[in-house]
Amino acid sequence: MSVLSEIQSGQAAILNEMKSIRSTLLQHEEKFGEITRRLSKIEDNCSVIATVKKRVDGLQTLTEQHCGDIASLVARMDESEDRQRQSNLVFYGFEDVSDETWAQSEKRVIDLCLADLEVSVQPRDIERAHHVEHFQPNKNRPILAQFSHYKDRDLVLSNAKKLKDSNYSISEDLSPYTRKARKHLIEFGKASRKTYKLRYNKLTIDGTTYVFDRSSEKVIPLSS
Repeated sequence: MSVLSEIQSGQAAILNEMKSIRSTLLQHEEKFGEITRRLSKIEDNCSVIATVKKRVDGLQTLTEQHCGDIASLVARMDESEDRQRQSNLVFYGFEDVSDETWAQSEKRVIDLCLADLEVSVQPRDIERAHHVEHFQPNKNRPILAQFSHYKDRDLVLSNAKKLKDSNYSISEDLSPYTRKARKHLIEFGKASRKTYKLRYNKLTIDGTTYVFDRSSEKVIPLSS
C-alpha cells in the first residue's frame, strides 16, 4: 500500500505541476495576445502617420509653389510700379512751406535745373510737381516731379552730380522694394572694397552681377 500511495502522491504532484505550467502558458498567451494587439495598433498608427506625412509633404510642395508664384507676381508688380514711376524724379533740399501750390513747386524745380544743373526745363516739360507726404514743421518734404518726356528726365538726372556740394539732391522715384534692394546692394558693394556699378536693381563687381533676393533677404549672384 505504501508503494501505491507514493505513486498516487507522485501523480498528484505531477498533475499539479502540469496545471501550474498550463496556467503559466495561458498567462503568457494572454500577454502575447496583448502585445500582438498593441503591435497591430502601432502599425495602424504608423500607417496613419505615413498617410498624414504624405499629405503634409504634398501641402508643403504646393505651398512652396504658391510662394514662388506669389513672389514672382510681387516682383512683376514692383517692376510695373517702377515703369510707371520712370518719368519721375524726386528733388530734396527745398525749404518747405505749408501752403505751397503745385505751380510754385514746379517753378522751384525749373529754377533749380537752370541755375544749378544748367539744364533748361520749360513748364510744358513737367506734367506735375508737388510735395510728397503731409507738411510737418521743421521738416523739408521732397518734391516729386513728373516729366513729360523720359529724355528730359534723364538729362536732369545725369547732371545731378553737379549738386554734390550743395544742399540739394535728386534721385529716381522707385518702388519701396526697389529702394530697399538698392540699399542692400550698395552696402554690399561698399563692403567688397572693390569698384562696383549699380544699375536699377542689379550690382556688378568684377564682371559678376548681384541681386537682392526677396525670399532670403540677402545679396546673391544672379543665376544665368
